[in-house]
Amino acid sequence: MMMFNRLSWSPQVDDLFEQAINDNAGRQQQFTGWLERFILNLCCLLGVAACSPTDPCINGRDGIGRGPIQILTASCTPTGSDVQCSATAREAGYCATSILKDITSITDWISSAPAVATFTTPGLLKVLAPGEVSITARQHFETFGGDYDYTVAPGTSPERMSHLAVIASDTTDKRLPGANITVFPDRGPSQTGVSNSSGVAQFWVFPTAVRVAVSLNGYATLEAGTSPPNPASWTQSIIVKLSAL
Repeated sequence: MMMFNRLSWSPQVDDLFEQAINDNAGRQQQFTGWLERFILNLCCLLGVAACSPTDPCINGRDGIGRGPIQILTASCTPTGSDVQCSATAREAGYCATSILKDITSITDWISSAPAVATFTTPGLLKVLAPGEVSITARQHFETFGGDYDYTVAPGTSPERMSHLAVIASDTTDKRLPGANITVFPDRGPSQTGVSNSSGVAQFWVFPTAVRVAVSLNGYATLEAGTSPPNPASWTQSIIVKLSAL
């Protein structure tokens, strides 16, 4: 069982997920550590009697049938004008082993723009033409990994893009769907989008400072800005709070 889909067990559990998302889940290593702590705390939140993993394990299961979950991780690195990706799996939770498995060859690798770049062998993204491409890793219909999006061109080293999340809310922190959002990166073209039902619009931008303009009927238009991303995370987020007219 893989645990990258959102669960809705209780308000406390939902709050844990919201905290992880707002803290930039694209920070893959930090999110993986948070997920392991979440799994260990989840059984206690749900009132499971035996939260201690000290029960004897037989064939990967404890006395009441509980077993480990898989933590799947993907990473990508430019090599020449192409991109080499790899994937690993390890266990966490009840009856987990410490074995780290390379699953690159049995992972489905998906390019968002096959005419720009395509996977010729598992994990190797071959660049064919100038453009932008996002990479998705999939195992048994579950996607995983960090946010890997590149601007590429033959003969040029791929440049990784930053994942920008713009959150529109009012001054009471109520999220605002349907807000018109324009982002102006210090480098690259401006982009436009509309906030979704959670008040969020997402963009890929060059890793620079970004100016953001947000407008919505019944609210005063507001501009704000965000700093360049932390090189370890490749994610940026900004909350823009609109005042009602």
